[in-house]
Amino acid sequence: MNYYAQSCPRAEEIVKEQVIKLYHKHGNTAVSWVRYLFHDCMVKSCDASLLLETANGIVSEMSAERSFGMRNFKYITTIKAALESECPVTVSCADIIALSAREGVKMLGGSDFSMKTGRRDSQESNFALINSFIPNHNDTMSLVLSQFQSIGVDAEGTVALLGAHSVGRVHCKNLVHRLYPEVDPTLDPAHAEYLKGRCPTPDPDPNAVLYARNDLETPMTIDNMYYKNILNHKGLLLVDQQLVSDPITSPFVEKMASDNGYFYDQFSKALVIMSENNPLTGEQGFSELQVNYYAQSCPRAEEIVKERVIALYNEHGNTAVSWVRNLFHDCMVQSCDASLLLETTNGIVSETSADRNFGMRNFKYVDTIKTALESECPKKVSCADIVALSSREGVKMVTLAALSFFRLFLVPNTKIYELCLQLGGPQFSMKTGRRDSRQSHAALVNNMIPNHNDSVSFVLSRFQSIGVDVEGAVALLDPTHAEYLKGRCPTSNPDPNAVLYARIDLETPMTIDNMYYKNILKHKALLSIDQQLLSNPITAPFVKKMAADNAYFYNQFSKALVIMSENNPLTGDQGEIRKDCRYVN
Repeated sequence: MNYYAQSCPRAEEIVKEQVIKLYHKHGNTAVSWVRYLFHDCMVKSCDASLLLETANGIVSEMSAERSFGMRNFKYITTIKAALESECPVTVSCADIIALSAREGVKMLGGSDFSMKTGRRDSQESNFALINSFIPNHNDTMSLVLSQFQSIGVDAEGTVALLGAHSVGRVHCKNLVHRLYPEVDPTLDPAHAEYLKGRCPTPDPDPNAVLYARNDLETPMTIDNMYYKNILNHKGLLLVDQQLVSDPITSPFVEKMASDNGYFYDQFSKALVIMSENNPLTGEQGFSELQVNYYAQSCPRAEEIVKERVIALYNEHGNTAVSWVRNLFHDCMVQSCDASLLLETTNGIVSETSADRNFGMRNFKYVDTIKTALESECPKKVSCADIVALSSREGVKMVTLAALSFFRLFLVPNTKIYELCLQLGGPQFSMKTGRRDSRQSHAALVNNMIPNHNDSVSFVLSRFQSIGVDVEGAVALLDPTHAEYLKGRCPTSNPDPNAVLYARIDLETPMTIDNMYYKNILKHKALLSIDQQLLSNPITAPFVKKMAADNAYFYNQFSKALVIMSENNPLTGDQGEIRKDCRYVN
């Protein structure tokens, strides 16, 4: 709290003064401040990337479809100018977004609350990730809940944050599908007629300011009228009405509708959680990861990891598979921060207890690598970097193979293929400098790790949320096998503790290559997600290209693996360097 106490003592007061002045001149600015926080913090980090204009290779997040209708950005400049006049080059734009949101809530009748500061500003836009992170008004409630849960906001908090729909307006283009050609039967008929008056055509001009207010009774007050409205079937967006029908969210809707104080409490709490999503802090502002990070502090770090991976492979061949799987399960869930390795203790619930992590093993060998590094350079090399570097060496331990990611990650208790000692798989550089998390993300695992029965579009959105594009996602998917599995898996209810498995690739089981894609083309894929790759028009061209060109597969695989390894790492002063990878210091 009060991060600027020494460097800019009046920072928070200046933001408050400017928000009040702007509100009296332009009342709708208060609504904009709250929306900015949502759009900035939901997309990877609270880092003011939202505010960047399109220039010098940066594509503005404001140009994304999910950012449609956002306005008043020029008034952020007004607040920034006042702060620069008082304390030049001191207060970040990311903190302006957070603090102005708090003051905006207060101007709209909401409660006061404390907010941490000290965020840094991003030097890059997250334009490509917006549609994966910002929920759409037509999304299912389960998807909306999972997106909020990915930043630490639970179902109760999600219902509270949607209460921001008690102020502001909805553009006609986002609600006409509920009015035309037929009125959505879940809409109150009288309210539907009002909405048709506001939105008289099924194809509104997106450049025209055609809209309907969220709340006709208290349109500029954040209160629990929103919940009363949706209970009366007067919610404007489909997602609003789903809150009432979904069994997980409906109890919270009813409670907030009857208790304004409870709503304020939950809204403030959830807003603060959202405002603290992966902020850039310390010396950040751009990733501090770098190639050969340990050149001075532990020159042999990467060599030691390599030596231990080879030694462990010679004793336990399946460790090479584990290294790659560890990277996926660590980096897909919030951050590449070794949170995966934490044991259940002292209030921490291990991520390995989650259903999607079933069958993961060989963590004790991470301890073996850590011991060797501690002997050489005590308290220097993070467990998160061990996870990353060991995955690279694991890939190199496999000869030219189609590393079946989904089989590895999603059908865990299956021995998929044997690995061999010869090098020959894709080789690549990997940045280091990650720090270790002090907390587990167990509650988020099942929302962030794709399931083998998920749709391709959902799986792609999960990979895109960490910066891996369609091409990369296809490269990271598994070579699986097909019909002969009935012989290998003779029962529909296998014992989860029994090691029943089938090899992924019968033709080149000891080789990392593009046989996975050739098998898919021959309809020899086992998992639903595998075969969907061929039937999906977005992914099918990449399947065919990788089946025809092994070098292209290698290139895309390596590139995607590196991108995944750099997902939101803790760096600088964040986190810690654990002495024991299984426990916080």
